[in-house]
Amino acid sequence: MKLDLSLIDSNLFHEWQLFILLRKDEKWFTTKEIQTELGISSSLTLKIISQLEEDLSTFYSGHEIVLQTNKGKGFRLSIEGTAVKIRQFLIYLVENTITFQLFLALLDEDYQNAESFSLRMYTSDATIRRVTNKLRDGLKPYSVEITKGNSTLVGKETHVRLLINIIFWKIYGGAIWPFATVNEKHIHRLAQFMINDTDVLLTPIQMRQLEFFIAIGIIRRRHGHFVEKEDWWDTVTHRNPVFDRFQKKVRSWPTNTLEKNSPEMIFLYFMLLIQSENISTFKLLEENYIFNKAQNTALYQSTHAFSNSLSVGTLIQELHPAIIFSFSYHLFAKLFPAFTTDLNGYPYFNRLNAPTPNNYLSNTKKSSRN
Repeated sequence: MKLDLSLIDSNLFHEWQLFILLRKDEKWFTTKEIQTELGISSSLTLKIISQLEEDLSTFYSGHEIVLQTNKGKGFRLSIEGTAVKIRQFLIYLVENTITFQLFLALLDEDYQNAESFSLRMYTSDATIRRVTNKLRDGLKPYSVEITKGNSTLVGKETHVRLLINIIFWKIYGGAIWPFATVNEKHIHRLAQFMINDTDVLLTPIQMRQLEFFIAIGIIRRRHGHFVEKEDWWDTVTHRNPVFDRFQKKVRSWPTNTLEKNSPEMIFLYFMLLIQSENISTFKLLEENYIFNKAQNTALYQSTHAFSNSLSVGTLIQELHPAIIFSFSYHLFAKLFPAFTTDLNGYPYFNRLNAPTPNNYLSNTKKSSRN
């Protein structure tokens, strides 16, 4: 399943699509052209245009971006300067929706009932129930549920955490620290400590994504939600020298609470492997790949099958970066079978012609964003 802003609010999704459309092409768009591009009704088109005009005038009080209107030509954006804070505008739009405020309350587990939350949002309890049910339906494809009564996020914990991470990354993109209950500087120092004196050199974006993962893990554990080990995890970590060095490093952190060989420790290691897709960390990924090859793990078998599919009619070395990096893609696909895009929006699809016993393991990334 692909995550987009429609999970938060369908009108917000269309409004943001309109904003992207007008920003991409510096020309006039008629109402009919906008309706066709967005694939919505004429009445909804007019509503979305009006809402975008209002939100732009509120957020860009200095008229940095203005929606221009001309009866004969239609609509277009007027943009003054380069410091227009596009990401901050998206954050402003999202944070003003009831659905996102509900999602934050579910994450912090301070949602009591529809009546009390409706008072906080200055709306009716019927609206809160409707929004909750819509969000509940939107989360089901990702194996995540909203419990009834106290209303908390539950399900397969690995999926819950990835879903939370994708939502926060899609909205904030690392530009703003959204976790009020977790100290940002502490998490940054921890993430930096984890990779110091190792074969890992993350890009600034990858480092920020790792910090988001760590923060979300802390929040979830505070509320008693822990990752459960899957049967295949030990096959790729037991006596794996890369994993052993990693957890030794993590456990030396003064305030570490993760136990040796625990599911939480293994999951954090997996997240590091998934985030390490750059040539600077090739040595670490290569060593991990060689270990999996020696153990003939299911992940290695799928990666090897993918390698063979690429090698038809060409000469490609087994330890080529494309093959080594694909191990991380297969790891992601096996960890999160309900997701068809990764944290950055890259889609996964079946590269093999014939189904395999673990079909989702044959997934890998396309070269373009979804």
